[in-house]
Amino acid sequence: MSLSSQGLQLGGTIIPVCIGVQLNAFNYIQTVLHQQREGGMQTVGWLISSISLSNIVVELSCFWLVALVWMNMIIINEVVQPGLKASLFFWLGSCCVSFWSIAWLSLFYCMKVVSFTTTFFRALKRNISSVINKALLISVLGSYILFSPFFTLQLQIDMLNVPSTTNTTNISYSANLVFASWINVDLYTMLFLCFLIPLPLMIMLPTSLRLVVHLCKHVMALHQNQTQCQSLDSYLRVCKLTVSLVGIYLTTLIIMSFYFISELIQSNVSYHIIICSCTFYCIMSGALLTASNKFLKEKLLKILCCKEPPDTSGKCQTADTEVT
Repeated sequence: MSLSSQGLQLGGTIIPVCIGVQLNAFNYIQTVLHQQREGGMQTVGWLISSISLSNIVVELSCFWLVALVWMNMIIINEVVQPGLKASLFFWLGSCCVSFWSIAWLSLFYCMKVVSFTTTFFRALKRNISSVINKALLISVLGSYILFSPFFTLQLQIDMLNVPSTTNTTNISYSANLVFASWINVDLYTMLFLCFLIPLPLMIMLPTSLRLVVHLCKHVMALHQNQTQCQSLDSYLRVCKLTVSLVGIYLTTLIIMSFYFISELIQSNVSYHIIICSCTFYCIMSGALLTASNKFLKEKLLKILCCKEPPDTSGKCQTADTEVT
């Protein structure tokens, strides 16, 4: 790939990265300030802040990775540069934190909204805030500890003997990035892939499905009892948020899978498809959190329109009622 082509790709990465960083930084800063004014950080505030801050780190680490490729500073004098190790560490670790934060947000809303009859789930429902707070802390620490072996990456050069048509042997070299010798690569790869994909999905999908089922039952009950619409709007907002976040997560995985499939069939697909998928995830999840949160949405409208948002306190709210 030519230097000019890499420069164009770097330039094309700047705009979506700036959008994603600004949007998630807005969510993070405004959430923290609002929660502090309300008397301290609540569970939803912690989760939104975790998703937003992780998305910022994902965007910046992806951009730094593209910049390293553009500056040809990945490997110098047969040594893997610390910048590459750090960018991979923060990129994968922050992706993991963001994915798990969405999983915990889905579980939190499910436990808050849905009624349960079993003793275990009723006890979990009563203590869900403290449980989610502790689970979030463990997820953050576990994610970065899990990807710390990326700092042991080193260059391995293998000599290959390639027979030629003239009964001679041509010597070629193959360079690969490998972990330290004490790491079982197959076991470690399986471990962090499970932590990135199937385990968060095992929480996201059942909780989102349970919310959808509960919403359908609630709608039928409201039609029969002709109850106020505010309760329905609250459940609808929560259901739309969780299902949409899971949809964004799955879409991101599908986009990423194109790259790995192309590697298996030896097709020439740039690694930028992974960068684009991460950028898509950060922008869409950040925009969804802004649109689904009454305070963040009104604050953004106030900044963009330079005027106070209309007062809707006397009206039936739609997609604005926040479950805390």
